[in-house]
Amino acid sequence: MRYLLICICAAFLVLLSADAAIYTVRPDGTGDFATIQDAVNAVEDGDVIQLTAGEFTGYGNRDINLQGKAILVRSQSGDPLECTINCEGSGSHPHRGFILRTGEGPNTIIEGIRIINGYAEGGNDTGIGGAILCRDGVSPTFRRLILEDNLAEYIGGGIQITYASAELYECTFIYNRSYQFAGGLNCHQGEATLTNCTFVRNAGPQGGGVRSSRSVVYLVNTIIAFGLQGSAVRCDNNGEAYLTCCDLYDNAGGDYVNCALGQHGQDGNIEMDPRFCDMENGDYRLNDESPCAPFSPPNDECDLIGAWPAGCGTGEPQTYLIRPDGTGDFPTIQAAIAAAGSGDVIMLADGVFRGDGNRDLELTWRQISVVSESGNPEACIIDCEGREDDPHRGFKITLEAGSGTRLEGFTIRNGYVEGNGGGMSCATAFLWIDSCRFVDCQAAQGGGLQCWGASPHVKGCLFLRNQAVDGAGAMFCYGSAPEVSDCRFTSNVSWWGRGGGICCLEAHPVFQLCTVDSNMAPLGGGIYMSDSAPQLEFCTLVANASDFGSGVWSQGGTALLKNTIVAYGVFGAAVHCEGDYSTALECC
Repeated sequence: MRYLLICICAAFLVLLSADAAIYTVRPDGTGDFATIQDAVNAVEDGDVIQLTAGEFTGYGNRDINLQGKAILVRSQSGDPLECTINCEGSGSHPHRGFILRTGEGPNTIIEGIRIINGYAEGGNDTGIGGAILCRDGVSPTFRRLILEDNLAEYIGGGIQITYASAELYECTFIYNRSYQFAGGLNCHQGEATLTNCTFVRNAGPQGGGVRSSRSVVYLVNTIIAFGLQGSAVRCDNNGEAYLTCCDLYDNAGGDYVNCALGQHGQDGNIEMDPRFCDMENGDYRLNDESPCAPFSPPNDECDLIGAWPAGCGTGEPQTYLIRPDGTGDFPTIQAAIAAAGSGDVIMLADGVFRGDGNRDLELTWRQISVVSESGNPEACIIDCEGREDDPHRGFKITLEAGSGTRLEGFTIRNGYVEGNGGGMSCATAFLWIDSCRFVDCQAAQGGGLQCWGASPHVKGCLFLRNQAVDGAGAMFCYGSAPEVSDCRFTSNVSWWGRGGGICCLEAHPVFQLCTVDSNMAPLGGGIYMSDSAPQLEFCTLVANASDFGSGVWSQGGTALLKNTIVAYGVFGAAVHCEGDYSTALECC
């Protein structure tokens, strides 16, 4: 082996940054890119394209081809009523919103956008998918979309899924039409799952709401109401549709007919007026007395049905107070998460939260905030009480979690799992973790926090006395690009493996203004990186210990250290590079 420290000029250092990024696009073209398509062309997997408020029109802002990229395209506000793609389609000038047909997977996400006036003209090959077309093996994720006044001359006025699959959460279909088949959503030789969606006044001769052809469609907590033509749900060619906690009501071609026949009264399915607040003026929130409101009779075992919350007031986000003794608005944190709508805040009172419902927490697809009331993480504690014979962690955050969710101002302690992420495991694309503490948590990898294919923003957090067997006493990054600022990693240990404080595998994290001190591991006391390109700016690595690389251990990539101190290593060189790999230093 040999050691190699390379000092290079600042201009060349720019080339080393391959980190995921957020790019802004504005309707007037003055953002980071002139159009949405220009942004898609330029970005890389894991990046975020955020659209500001307003109406996007014209070339480059419709017929958008996502090119198979695992990216998030979302509105900046998260509110689809504030951000519209107007396709301006017509029979003579057909246009739709998005085209997905080049391998897009679940990490390709479209969120918080309204798509209107799409028009797909022609027959089987062209007249499909008025607003969005998914075909040829793709499997994207759609969240909080409004698809309104779109038309497909052949099939799938709102969305067409052909030889493909899709997951839809909190999507609203309004007055989408098809001349020949399904008006709202059509799935042909594929699979679709729709959760908390609302269909209103859609029209199609064979399925005004949803049609399944040689496919399986799952409808969960979904409303299909007031359809102008066709039945609520239709299946052809051995297609199947399974309903749970759904409300089918007053559709012109029938409600519980065709493949929905026999499902009324089963699994929480009802046939009642959803009682929208003001349907004539486009307010699809629910009256407090709606049978679709959370846990309301006659389906008091079903949570919210539809894409919009209950309450016809101002529509402002709700704040729920949760107390450790269970006397708050909900008895546990998990119960509050299950009931919260997008934009809602779950506020944790000071004290120690313990037991089931206050650990192993799983977020829904809704964008929420879980914050402490005092803002003091030392006073608000989630005690996982995990141990070898009874493993528990604080949060398990999957891909389905709502982008933009915020966790702030509390401590997670005593997490223990045999796998990864003793305090928290994170696999969602876009999450904020602010002013939290991870203390005395243990795992195989990532004693405190695991980021697996995720790019959270971690700010002002403390990682203290966490342990891992194989790697990353505090924070484990795999295939991810988190942005970490103003955090401290202290007294963490990886006993047999890599990265006493931080371990990066095939990752591109950015650390700014962070302190990494008193951590220990056989390889990379402070930070271990392999096939990665971490960037450290204005950081301090001090008093870490390792046989190889008290501060940094590097293999298969180039770490950039800029305006950073590596000092007082207990043993091991400041930086160790395995083989011919390098660490680039500037002003260190």
